[in-house]
Amino acid sequence: MKLKKHVSTLTAIAALGCIMAVTPAIADGHKKGGEKFKQADTNGDGMLSKAEMKVQQEKRLDKMFSEADVDNDGNLSKEELHAHREKKRAHKAQK
Repeated sequence: MKLKKHVSTLTAIAALGCIMAVTPAIADGHKKGGEKFKQADTNGDGMLSKAEMKVQQEKRLDKMFSEADVDNDGNLSKEELHAHREKKRAHKAQK
């Protein structure tokens, strides 16, 4: 049960990360944010639809899952999830 909660948390973090990666940079006019926006705006209408955001969320989740699933069994153990979170925290603390 706790593992499902952690996977749900990981999914929510991925979604939030996607929104946070695109939205502030676009609002500030950063070139990198503009590039990310263009990549996410697959139909080129200058707006991000929910479907386009879901695609970006899925990409980020897949990347995060692959990084955390160190034994490549397609599942995250509590240990893998914990190690992944600690790695991210350590990386963030170095910045």
